[in-house]
Amino acid sequence: MALSYMLLQLIHVFAAILWAGAILNSLWLLARGRDSDLRLVLRFTGWPATLGVVVAGASGLAMAHLRGYPPLAHAKIGLYALLFIIGGYAHYRLAKSRGEGLDTVDRLLLFTAAVLTAALVVVGSMLRFGL
Repeated sequence: MALSYMLLQLIHVFAAILWAGAILNSLWLLARGRDSDLRLVLRFTGWPATLGVVVAGASGLAMAHLRGYPPLAHAKIGLYALLFIIGGYAHYRLAKSRGEGLDTVDRLLLFTAAVLTAALVVVGSMLRFGL
């Protein structure tokens, strides 16, 4: 059980790097107003980030099942679902639009995805280190 939990943690961290890196990088470009670069980065990192959030969510569920965590783990699972829905809708809107700039809804969706990502990192740290 200890080896499987450690393996799940490793998978979870690598998957989290896939989506957290892409989303936080997009927030950095969004804050700088570099819409054309942001669109290119999102096209390049969209599918790895989506795969990362799915794998991180599944491995998080498996870790919560192995250890039997309290409701904090269930809150994290809810945040994963919310992030997947918001991030997927943002990716759909960006793929559908052909213009150069981003409208307010796109910016708000990307910002919300970044806030949810930060919340997931905090909750994951709380679960891991017991803060």
